[in-house]
Amino acid sequence: MYLTLQFHPDWPYEDGLVIESMVRDGRYRSQFETGISNGGLTAYPHGERWRWESRLFKGRYDARDPASRPVYGAWNRNDDVYGGSPRFDSAYFRLRCT
Repeated sequence: MYLTLQFHPDWPYEDGLVIESMVRDGRYRSQFETGISNGGLTAYPHGERWRWESRLFKGRYDARDPASRPVYGAWNRNDDVYGGSPRFDSAYFRLRCT
């Protein structure tokens, strides 16, 4: 059983590419930090994703810094070679569940 963290390695972010920032900083960032997405761009205060997370987490992250917000993975229950959520990005990290 695996979780996958999907991302587009070749998309621009800050002064380079997403993959370069991940290597440089050793972090996987949420849409709240990057402002990029393969889906809706509503990860900002009072945006659709912000409201959804506010309900889900009972407001715990509403006033937090974007770097403190949750990041999401997908359960790759069928061991799909494209990851657990291929619609969201072209590459992924695979995390083993223990």
